[in-house]
Amino acid sequence: MKYAEIFKILGIFSGTKIDILHLADEINDDNKLNQTQSHNLKGTTMKKLTVLLALVVLTTFALQSAFAQTAAQTVTLEVKAVNKISVSGPVSLLIDDAVPGAAGLVAVSNNASSYSLTHNGSTTGKVTASINTALPTGIKLEITLVSTLGTSKDIQDISNATSAIDVVDNIGKGKDASQTITYNFSATPEAGTLASVAKTVTLTVTN
Repeated sequence: MKYAEIFKILGIFSGTKIDILHLADEINDDNKLNQTQSHNLKGTTMKKLTVLLALVVLTTFALQSAFAQTAAQTVTLEVKAVNKISVSGPVSLLIDDAVPGAAGLVAVSNNASSYSLTHNGSTTGKVTASINTALPTGIKLEITLVSTLGTSKDIQDISNATSAIDVVDNIGKGKDASQTITYNFSATPEAGTLASVAKTVTLTVTN
């Protein structure tokens, strides 16, 4: 390949505005001189080649620097306190039996439901329970929540707990998943009957 062809390629990739083709033509002309001048011409040619290559390298670096741009962006981050709790489906409790002469009817229990919670507060949390309206005298509803993240308050009577009472305390940061809820339902004969009624028990997780 001739020098002119080589420098045409170098000129295309370097993007330089210097007359590379002119230098290349001079080098080719030098090579056509007679052999008696070859020694001096080789030195001249090498000098021109060195200059040309240096220009190509410098131009390439300049182009790379021109394309290497940066931009700064501000990113604001925040994690707020989160207290979330959920419960599994509805619960049904039915009393329909008694031991003759016993003080109370045969109580029933249900531990088929569960709750899950997440707490990331800086202070320990707790779970409270309340009922929307009080039960008649002699009819009792109790609740127990198992907890691995906090401390269960064991069996708590929520028959008249229209104001929330603690059922789990000392909850640390983390999660409790599918923890068992147990309901105990009892009644005395003196309380009489209770027609089927839906009560709302509310569990709340808070700091």
